[in-house]
Amino acid sequence: MGMSAPGAYAEYVTWPASNLFPLPDSLSYENGALAEPLSIAVHAVGLAHIKPYDSAFVVGAGPIGLLTLAVLKLTGVHHVIVSDTSDARLELARSIGADVTVNPKTQNLREVINENTSGGVDISFEAVGMSATAQQSIEATRTKGLIIWIGNNQRMIEVDMQAIVTRELTILGTYGMSNEEFQRSLQMLADGQIPTDILINRRATLSEGPQLFDQLLASPETIKCMINFP
Repeated sequence: MGMSAPGAYAEYVTWPASNLFPLPDSLSYENGALAEPLSIAVHAVGLAHIKPYDSAFVVGAGPIGLLTLAVLKLTGVHHVIVSDTSDARLELARSIGADVTVNPKTQNLREVINENTSGGVDISFEAVGMSATAQQSIEATRTKGLIIWIGNNQRMIEVDMQAIVTRELTILGTYGMSNEEFQRSLQMLADGQIPTDILINRRATLSEGPQLFDQLLASPETIKCMINFP
């Protein structure tokens, strides 16, 4: 629902019972609403098969990128670098656990990567979906490393194919989640493993919905906005 079939912003929605999961008693409705984006991050990180002392790079400090960062920290990944063009979002990334942050508008990405790794990170996660950010994920990854693309913004992008071929990079696409990953995400939230207080930093009513999207696009400081009913 909302992926292969239309979703809805409505006061009431009829939902198939097979699509429903019980909310743990210790989990609020607001925090529980993060289960869907969190399960996308859980699915993406699961594809990486993290090994002890792996290093990682996350491109994009939006909701999915920051949740990916949070999940990576739970896996015990050794070193995480996060890239974004918003200094406000990079500050949030540091508060969640990013070891290094980089703003490619004001810093040289390659220099930052070289200063903090031995030839690049083991695994990169791209959570934007544009040519420039896809290229960042390629630049930051070591030879024979793994790149996982989560972002789905532009249908067609340009990448340095020669870098992919000559450095034998592996690129995986990731989409959605499994029922098990959704259930696991609910439990992670119920156990307080995800910093929901940092991620949910805007609240609105359903009546604000029509104007809300333009406001969110103009406000990179907003990570996750919850639409609440009176």
